[in-house]
Amino acid sequence: MDCFGTGSLVTRMTNDITQVQNLVSQFVRGMICTGMLMLGSIFFLFRLNTRFGLIALCAFPLIVGCMGICLAKANPLFTRLQAQLDAINAILQEDISGIRVIKACIREGYEKLRFGKANGALVCTQLQVLTILAFMNPIINVLIYVVVALILRVGTFEVAAEAATPGVIMAAITYTTQLLNGIMGLTMLSQNISRGFASWKRVKEIFHTKPQLQDGSFDGQTEQHGKIEFRNISFSYPGSDRMVLKNINLTIRPGETVAIMGVTGCGKSAFVNLIPRFYDAAEGTVLVDGVDVREYTLQALRNKVSIALQKAELFHQSIAQNIAWGREGADSESIRAAAQAAQAEEFITGTADGYATTVAACGSHEELLQSCKVYRDIYDFQMGKEELHA
Repeated sequence: MDCFGTGSLVTRMTNDITQVQNLVSQFVRGMICTGMLMLGSIFFLFRLNTRFGLIALCAFPLIVGCMGICLAKANPLFTRLQAQLDAINAILQEDISGIRVIKACIREGYEKLRFGKANGALVCTQLQVLTILAFMNPIINVLIYVVVALILRVGTFEVAAEAATPGVIMAAITYTTQLLNGIMGLTMLSQNISRGFASWKRVKEIFHTKPQLQDGSFDGQTEQHGKIEFRNISFSYPGSDRMVLKNINLTIRPGETVAIMGVTGCGKSAFVNLIPRFYDAAEGTVLVDGVDVREYTLQALRNKVSIALQKAELFHQSIAQNIAWGREGADSESIRAAAQAAQAEEFITGTADGYATTVAACGSHEELLQSCKVYRDIYDFQMGKEELHA
């Protein structure tokens, strides 16, 4: 998540995976079909008349060269196109999840303009790709029609010399037309293959990314329960050289309640996140029940820790399932006890279906539709006439 971001991961799991699926299916099916059509056409041209076959064969280097030049220019744009989709998905994710804040601060216009600029950049890149590919098809058509013209020219001399019949010339043109269909199919296939390979590189980055947190081997069985110790802890977030925490020492004994206070950005959350090992310390050691957290298996360590996050996360399930989400196999009595402890039972029993009422983090369907209105009439913007200020 830290390496790629939410928007990029969404694009890679949806759009990029779809492009890779198209690459595999079209490559297997398309290469066989177009390959047999092209090779068969050239073979029968040579069987029909060696000169006709040589004319068609001489055009191949020019056709392949044209395709190579166009695809070489388009390939970097495919990668940029997917990166711009990342940016759009990131903006959508941020705006839909924070729609209430946007409305409260009356920032719909700002976010609409921000989305418009990201969308405009995507459209510009797509137009560049289409422009490059738009030149490729006509050039290849011209080369094929030149081959047809040369076959007709040579064929007239052959017929005049009684070395061929008009039927042979028509057959040669038919084979050349089939060759044209094969080449056009290969042209379309090469575009999809190029885009598929660009997406495959992005998907492969995720597959080859190694987790920063490596599992330990300790199963979590200790004599102590509830002791936490920080020894000379220093910490910086991944990719940053600025130390958020420096040389922190603290021991929290079982049963103690400790409050960590400080200004925004001083590292309070980072400090607590070191206990369940959401991050590893840059220097020093964090011990839970006398054991270095890096020696625990992640499952064993996090089974020892209960966390109440600053922001509540709701899943599109029933209230009971949301309450029991962190404890597998929780029964109805323990769910009700948790609701009573949180002083939420009165609210829950007042809903339509009680504990079976379905909730969702995004609110109702109508609220979600309303949030999407931020992007309504996006193409009505006149890009460049307004400046985007942070």
